[in-house]
Amino acid sequence: MGYKLEDVKMLRELMGAGIKDCKDALNASDGDIEKAKKYLRESGIAKAEKKSTRAASNGSVFVYISSDKKTAALLEVNCETDFVARSEPFNAFLAEVAKAAIAADVADLDSLLQVKTENHKTVEDARSATVLQVAENVQIKKIQVFKAETGYLAGYQHGQSIAVVLETGQEDDELAKNIAMHIAAINPISISENDIPEAVLADEKAIYVAQLKDSDKPEPILQKIIDGKLRKFASGLCLYGQAYVKDPKQTVKEYCNSKGANEVLQFARYALGE
Repeated sequence: MGYKLEDVKMLRELMGAGIKDCKDALNASDGDIEKAKKYLRESGIAKAEKKSTRAASNGSVFVYISSDKKTAALLEVNCETDFVARSEPFNAFLAEVAKAAIAADVADLDSLLQVKTENHKTVEDARSATVLQVAENVQIKKIQVFKAETGYLAGYQHGQSIAVVLETGQEDDELAKNIAMHIAAINPISISENDIPEAVLADEKAIYVAQLKDSDKPEPILQKIIDGKLRKFASGLCLYGQAYVKDPKQTVKEYCNSKGANEVLQFARYALGE
């Protein structure tokens, strides 16, 4: 053995690898720390490629907000077990990727993998290093970077399963958190009725028309019934029209108005596996 136990400890601290991997690296490098570091990096890439075919059905969604509340990242990263998804190396990787994505203002996953991170040459290198640490397949499934339009960004995370980012017109941490919690729980598809995709409304209207096709009511009455049903349907889909989850006696819009007519300018919600 051409190395000391202190060398194993040092290599573990530098590379975050397991004891056996560090010993193997030192043995292959005749105790040379720098060569051992290179060996581990190359080994990490090889292991990452080998494990990339294994199912990664667990993982975590993650939201990161910049300190000035003007940029944010929302991402989902998958791994093989829930145990690893809760581990420190995996969660450190989530934060490292989110920060790198914001710094580079990435538009897609392919671009992201080549972006430099705080601790690695690229995101792909960081992923390989994480695979080496956790001994599981780790894959970035999706990511979005957000920029505040005129307001302030905020985030909310419900464990590993749901993460939300939203922008409010005025800076109000309590309001932003409450609305983000509502979005996490109820999952609206738009901010207001005007933002609901026409295709969604058209499909719902077709259902109502089919339900009333044998009615003997006059056409104007039928149209009023259909319009009423559509309004109720749209109200339940959009954020502003929904009953506020913490106080169902008021809508989300009424809650926003009670806080100084604060507006929601944009939002996005990730759920693990969706």
